[in-house]
Amino acid sequence: MAAVATAVPLAALAGWLGGLAGLVLIAAGTGLLAGVARVAFDAFVQAQWAPSERGPGYARYEAVLQGGWLVGAALGAMVPLGPRLAAVLLGLLAGAGALGAWRAGRRLGPTGRRPDGSAPGGDRGSDGDREDLAETPGG
Repeated sequence: MAAVATAVPLAALAGWLGGLAGLVLIAAGTGLLAGVARVAFDAFVQAQWAPSERGPGYARYEAVLQGGWLVGAALGAMVPLGPRLAAVLLGLLAGAGALGAWRAGRRLGPTGRRPDGSAPGGDRGSDGDREDLAETPGG
C-alpha cells in the first residue's frame, strides 16, 4: 500500500515539473514502486499462503499485474495526453488504488487475515499438514 500511496505525491510533483523532467520522474518512480510492490507481494504470499496455493496464486496475480501494465501502455499509446494531464490522471488513479488498498487492509485487519481467521490464499496449517515437510518413502 505504501508503494501505491507514494505514487500520489510523485505524480503531483511530476505534474508540477511538467515536460521531459516530469515524464522521467514518472517513469523512474513507477518502475521503482512496481519493484517494491512486487517484492512485498512475494513476501506476503510466502508468509501467508499454503505451499499448494502459492503456484496458482502467483500465476493468477502475475496475469492480473501484467494485464494492468498492458492496459496502461495501450491507453498511453492510444490517448494523446500532455505530460501534465497524464501526471494528474496517474495521481488520481494512484489515489484510488491507495484508497482501495487501505480499505482492503481495514477489512482484513492487522494480521492480514479475514475475520474468520483464514488467510486470503488459504491457511498454512500445522507443520504436519504441509506437503513440503511430508516424509519420503523409505526415508
